[in-house]
Amino acid sequence: MAKKDDKIFRLIYTDELTKLYNRRYMRDFLPKIIEEASRVGRKASLFVFDIDDLKRINDQYGHLAGDKALVHFSRLLYNATKNLGLVFRYAGDEFVAFLLGLDREDAKRFGEKFLRIIANSPMKFGTQAIVVMCSIGVSVFPDDGRDVWVLFEHADEALFRAKRRGKGTIEVFPMKGKLLTPEKLNIMLANPPVIAQHEIVEFLERQISPQGDKNVFTVIFGGEGTGKTRVLRYAQELAEKKLAFNLFLIGKSIWNNEPYGAIFQALDHLFWRRPDIKEMVLGRLEEDELELANARFSMENGDFIDPLKSSQTVSIKVFEMLTKMMIHLKSLGDGAILIDNIELIDEPTMQFLDTAFVHDESSKLIYVATVNAPDITLCDEMLIQKLRLTTNIAANAQIKKLELERFSVNDVQKLVGSIFDGEKLPPEAAEAMLRSSNGVPLYIIESLSYLLQSGKITVVGDRWDLSGIRADDIPVSLEDILIRRIGCMEPETLNVLKVATILGDIIDVNEISAITGLNNQLVVDALHTAERSLFVESASNPEKFVFSHRVNKAALYQALDEQEKIELHKKVAEYDEKLSRKRFIAIGRLAFHRQFFGQYREAVDLIERLEMGMQSVIIPDRVRQLLQKRTFLDALAEKRELTNEDFEKVLTICRNMRAAIQNIRLYPI
Repeated sequence: MAKKDDKIFRLIYTDELTKLYNRRYMRDFLPKIIEEASRVGRKASLFVFDIDDLKRINDQYGHLAGDKALVHFSRLLYNATKNLGLVFRYAGDEFVAFLLGLDREDAKRFGEKFLRIIANSPMKFGTQAIVVMCSIGVSVFPDDGRDVWVLFEHADEALFRAKRRGKGTIEVFPMKGKLLTPEKLNIMLANPPVIAQHEIVEFLERQISPQGDKNVFTVIFGGEGTGKTRVLRYAQELAEKKLAFNLFLIGKSIWNNEPYGAIFQALDHLFWRRPDIKEMVLGRLEEDELELANARFSMENGDFIDPLKSSQTVSIKVFEMLTKMMIHLKSLGDGAILIDNIELIDEPTMQFLDTAFVHDESSKLIYVATVNAPDITLCDEMLIQKLRLTTNIAANAQIKKLELERFSVNDVQKLVGSIFDGEKLPPEAAEAMLRSSNGVPLYIIESLSYLLQSGKITVVGDRWDLSGIRADDIPVSLEDILIRRIGCMEPETLNVLKVATILGDIIDVNEISAITGLNNQLVVDALHTAERSLFVESASNPEKFVFSHRVNKAALYQALDEQEKIELHKKVAEYDEKLSRKRFIAIGRLAFHRQFFGQYREAVDLIERLEMGMQSVIIPDRVRQLLQKRTFLDALAEKRELTNEDFEKVLTICRNMRAAIQNIRLYPI
């Protein structure tokens, strides 16, 4: 059994080629190592290594030489670091090391020493001696961040600076905490400040707090690209500071085929960020519930609940398990439920969120949702449609609707200044950007992305230079920007993204690999390149990505010519045809393909099967109420070891009872 477990561990957590730990191991275990370093007050450094000119080695000597170069480099890196910490293959030609006990100066010395080692250790390939060099970026714990991904981003920024300075160099993230890296769009522009939404910001700062009104259900609405998600992320930042926990649910059309998909994705992301909460919540589940939870969180292929095969009994078990998990979460204190694009949340998840809206005295849940609606009328229509399955929210919540404001020219300059260290656009360029964008933040961010990629925004010394931007440099529409940005992509990245647009909202590395014939690592490399260009975002599962915005996906699909669309739909349809026998989710995609080929009767039949399947997992209100009561009583009665705090409470109660009895004796009624 132990050997079998070891084999499974190696399959999950090691890179097949280099035998180093992989990105999944880094995600699952490095946060715990950082937490321990923080507890004991120990310094550490995070290194990102990027092999220089691996593509040249592949092109000149073949892919066998490229693979050998990766193995050669990984062995040198492992030998240099094995007594200092851990090393991982992150993606393609990129490696990460977390080395304990190294401060900023130590890290720089180690990096310089390692560059000398690899310079003097060429790889033998046939009669050739090939020197495999690298560039290195470094960040220092805890000075540059206490979170693994913050440290990684800073080290990655430093790496890009090293690449720009000349390959075979090391750059340490500076003490002042700022590097100018125009190539790193995902770091520069992915999390812009909230501008122009003063009323909404002030309300959220009051509401997302222990003093917030638990009966208020806040709805923020606006049209496409008006900044709804960014405002909701700001609400999450407030919740991180002021509340015990938060769940961030993201509405996707794919959830129409995946019951409870939205809530499980939110829990998965919470557990990824907070392993302590994961340990507490899962540790309090019964054995059969834990198996059910692990089945969902470790799911790779195959549906968790297949509505075409599962009875309502399975849905009830899942509902009970989720209810118990929420009870344990609420035992931590007040929390927030943040729902992006509520109109796309699946109905079973909405039922569960409605049940969770019932408040107890011990803690509260603050609800904030966004709706993709350009006006109040459409917002109301979408809310009525989505809340029709709820009883508690519909009957008891005070719905507060807040509309997002569009930008003025001053807001445009304020946003630009916040990103580019106080530098502003020339007035005529700012006016052109406002006219073209109609004050929509997404357009402005995409415009800035394009201006960076096209070299219109440059770095001079240690300052940004925006002075050369003219009014006619500003693209005239969002579609124009995205088409120009797509044109700047490398062919490998573009080919992977084309398949992703046909597959849907979730970009699954394994699915793209199966359809294209590319190995998983090449797919991951292409998606990381797209991530740096702010086109996709990584999910908590290292083998899954999502488009940064639905307009990115739409633009890629529109960029395909008709022949490409036909060929890609055929490829994906063949894959989904096989998959639909095992996975409910593939039926939805098959309906999409049938519509594309004009097979409307077949598409309607598939859609009817989907609707019938989803209805089979909906739990009647009366049953939900009974389940909630039973689960709450079960959670209260669960067995656990008594703590010192429990004993102190018992002693206090005994002392109070003794005093009360004495008072009765002294002063009988």
